[in-house]
Amino acid sequence: MNINETYGKELPLGQLLSCREERVAKQQALFDEYSLPIICLTLNIAGPVKRYALADEAFGIAFDYVQNALSDGGFTVRHIEKAERGSGFEGYFVIDADALEIKRLTAEIEESKAYFRLLDIDVIKPDGNKVSRSEIGKNERKCLVCDNPAAACGRSRAHGLDVIIDKTHQLLRDMVYDYRAHKIADKAVAALLDEVYTTPKPGLVDLANCGAHSDMDVALFEKSARSLSSYFHNMCVVGQMSEDCFDALSSLRGIGKDAEKTMFEATNGINTHKGAIFSAGIMAYCAGFLLGQNEALSAEGLHEVCRKVCVNVLDDFAGISSKSQLTAGEQYYSEHKIAGIRGEAHAGFPAVFYMALPFYRDLLSCGKSRNDAGCFVLLQLMAQIEDTNVLKRGGMNGLMHCMNRSKHLLSANLPLGELIEEISLFDADMIKQNLSPGGCADLLALTYFIHSIT
Repeated sequence: MNINETYGKELPLGQLLSCREERVAKQQALFDEYSLPIICLTLNIAGPVKRYALADEAFGIAFDYVQNALSDGGFTVRHIEKAERGSGFEGYFVIDADALEIKRLTAEIEESKAYFRLLDIDVIKPDGNKVSRSEIGKNERKCLVCDNPAAACGRSRAHGLDVIIDKTHQLLRDMVYDYRAHKIADKAVAALLDEVYTTPKPGLVDLANCGAHSDMDVALFEKSARSLSSYFHNMCVVGQMSEDCFDALSSLRGIGKDAEKTMFEATNGINTHKGAIFSAGIMAYCAGFLLGQNEALSAEGLHEVCRKVCVNVLDDFAGISSKSQLTAGEQYYSEHKIAGIRGEAHAGFPAVFYMALPFYRDLLSCGKSRNDAGCFVLLQLMAQIEDTNVLKRGGMNGLMHCMNRSKHLLSANLPLGELIEEISLFDADMIKQNLSPGGCADLLALTYFIHSIT
């Protein structure tokens, strides 16, 4: 049977039965070779169409989940195999363990998430008999649509096929969106950690010292970054569910405000990642939007989506001339026309996409370590970006000092060792003047993040 002939199409009954026969034959071949219990993993896809992109992606997620669960549970897996048929993918795991213990694990998997109701994880003994849930003291599985026993709903036809198919598609989407979002969130958190670990960084918290921050250290940044994992996950999920990203920022602000509360709770009121919540959160949404449109993640795609998402962000400065009290950002915009991170976001973060990211990748390709490349990139950002964090602490003189010294170091063409020494001296100088380029640090983290997902 040519699988491509049934992909996205109704599978004839004869071919469905043939696939089942092939599955049984495969199981028997594994029993003959190993004489051990096996897991046979399939997806329970309602309706006549069994193969399509969402279902295939969901199976891959389920396969990896089962494999990881077996490894985490300490099971000895003697054989792993994935088979592709017109009725869908099948996963086989030959396990050197008691069949009842294996069944307890698979039952936990099936019950761990709502969307895992779609998984059929059969545990089959070498005699060919399946281990039932009742043998491990479990009730029968619940219906996809309601909480009643699945078998009873099936016999009574309590739900129409259309309802079951719709619920199946919803659960498949939930599984895929959740998995993608966890991967994006992990990358975002890792980027924040990579930023704080990059050493040395003038005026910033790193592994050498606390920079110009008496109230912060690496441990606090670690705690803060990890507290934001669910926020980045949520932003990616929302992005995947969005049909249009134009001016999406206006509807995302509430999620960001909640993330700020989470951060402040984790840090006892210290502002460690407020800027990153804005910039990396936007990028997590943009990544989700592209994934939801079934588009590959690319720097070009993220840049274009970001511009659409933040198209109206400069409206935040509207009417500031009539205000009696201005925020720091509004004051800098009013006095110096420096739009800060809002200006970067409005343009789709060009400093990252056009400067920092290509520079970082060039440095890596030339053999620089990630840490040293990050130090170079930070200097490049400090030389080019009018960092409002520096402006707030040191005024325009402090900002010009920071930018000019960064430019000087970049143009000096020093050997790497000497440059690192000079950056350390620059760090001491920034600490003495109480200057900290926090905005550039956020853009460095964003550079790490985008590099990791594209």
